[in-house]
Amino acid sequence: MIHELMTGVRMGLRRWGSILGITLLVVFAGSVFTMTLSDVLTESSVIGGEARLRAVDAVTFSPQYLLQSPSKTDPKVADGLRDMLEQGRAYSAIVNNVEIDDPGFANGIPAIVLMGNVDDVFPRLGLCSHAPCASIGYRVDRAQAPDSVHIAGTDVRVTGTLPASAAIFDPNTAGINLDRYLVIRLDPSSLNRLNDIELEEAVTKTVMFNPSRTRLDGFITGSRDAGLILVPHRLNTEQPQRDRDLIVRALMYLLGLSAFLALTVIVIIQSLSVTLARERPAMLVRRLYGATAADEAIRVAGLILIMLLPAAVVLACFQLIGEPVATASRTMIAVILAMAALVWTIAVRRATTHIQ
Repeated sequence: MIHELMTGVRMGLRRWGSILGITLLVVFAGSVFTMTLSDVLTESSVIGGEARLRAVDAVTFSPQYLLQSPSKTDPKVADGLRDMLEQGRAYSAIVNNVEIDDPGFANGIPAIVLMGNVDDVFPRLGLCSHAPCASIGYRVDRAQAPDSVHIAGTDVRVTGTLPASAAIFDPNTAGINLDRYLVIRLDPSSLNRLNDIELEEAVTKTVMFNPSRTRLDGFITGSRDAGLILVPHRLNTEQPQRDRDLIVRALMYLLGLSAFLALTVIVIIQSLSVTLARERPAMLVRRLYGATAADEAIRVAGLILIMLLPAAVVLACFQLIGEPVATASRTMIAVILAMAALVWTIAVRRATTHIQ
């Protein structure tokens, strides 16, 4: 069996030019497919959260800044936001401005602060349960992560690790993958101890659940008086169209790549047909000396192995990047194995017709 397999490998090496071209073609298609699918996986996890937000008639905000320096948030706005967070009527986040004056904060690991009712909207997020507390992302080096961090006048212990590919909805960027973040949960009372930049971002990234007109108008008016214009967006009205656009775009990408993979299979089959046609005299000689259909099938497997195995090895290296790319990489490797089985079946049928 090993001899027949190596014979197939040598058949491929004699035509290394065409074999290399097909391998590079599969590597290119597989790499693009992997990265595209990883984005789709991240967005799909966020879309589930968005659906739950629409179910509670959530409102988000787009900010426009009237001042060069951070706005001085009206205490009434901060108090109103704290009340909503304590009542589970909203959640808020600080993504870009956590302790920006301290480059060594959390040993340099990017940090995100969450406050309010996140668990009901993202039940699979795997956050620590009782604020204040903190968790590290799946890809964060545990040895690098601190045991605790000091923020908003509070020492917060780092106690857990988030599941792979955990993601949260952000009003301005849709989905944030948390694999490489330190995620800090603060209680709503911490709002009063945030600095101006952090508090301003917490206000702009607030997500309210079915707010009354009075509360919404007061929140917007109070922020505007401090130099921060908040444009409200009801997800029930705006988000479904964005989600449909995202799904359509993802399907277009995946269909296009699938068509490209189908063409790649056709090219592989044609290349194998040419190779097997050239090897036909040698096959006839082996047949005279007792070669069986099974022997030829193993030789064809060796030919396909040298063609597709390098591509599978390259795609396996994507596992080092982490989730969700790793999941997409494993999916693509499974597709390549399916391609190999299909091509092998067709090629064996053609290679053994002279033996039947």
